[in-house]
Amino acid sequence: MAEKYKVLKGAAPVWPTYSEKEGAFYYVYADTSSASTYKKASVLITLPTSIKLRDKLSWSRNAYICLGVTGSEGSIDIGLCNAGRNGQTGVEAPTDQGFGWEAICYQCGYPGKPDNLQSAGFAPAGTVRARVTITPNLTTKNQITLAVDWLRADNSKISGTTKTFTLTRSYDFRQFYRFASLPTTNPSASMEDGTYMLGGGTFETAYLGNNVNWGINSGTTSTAWIVYPDKCDVPYQWDVGEQFMIDHR
Repeated sequence: MAEKYKVLKGAAPVWPTYSEKEGAFYYVYADTSSASTYKKASVLITLPTSIKLRDKLSWSRNAYICLGVTGSEGSIDIGLCNAGRNGQTGVEAPTDQGFGWEAICYQCGYPGKPDNLQSAGFAPAGTVRARVTITPNLTTKNQITLAVDWLRADNSKISGTTKTFTLTRSYDFRQFYRFASLPTTNPSASMEDGTYMLGGGTFETAYLGNNVNWGINSGTTSTAWIVYPDKCDVPYQWDVGEQFMIDHR
């Protein structure tokens, strides 16, 4: 394997352990007080046109194109997920395309603090893009709102949903982030398992608060990095977003 990470801005990544199960991915973090300063984060996501969540192994990966926010009780990944394998039942998706894109809120677990997954529904047929906004409740500290508009290629709206999730623990919301990844719980995971997200997947019009630019090179971004850059790349970036690709072949 080539170098384990590539810094796009700021410091080297501080987590997680590099592993075949985590796979290749990239993260963009806003500054450490961005949640209290800007109150919300939003982005227009273009879904990758070419995706494979299961190939050489009989245990799929899950695709994430997500926003998130850190806090005193861990991180919350909130945005879009396409599961290749149901994490609760262990059931594999009927095809290598996964179960479909779903709006989710996932409280990341750590020792003594279990994870928790909640859903706001699946993308309707014809969805090519999705406009996603997350708003943590800085007062109650145990709620976060996800708003998703499911869009066609011309950005016309198919349908939308807004859901406020009640969390299983209280958070001192701190730092917004976004990421794309292909993790798995497969104990025999491989970085050459044939899975990928390719074909023009992007974060566009990435904003903090009311249209404050949140590009990788913007002053609002504190750090951004790629883990396993030989398998993940950010080939294009601009003031309010970037294109990404992950290729485990």
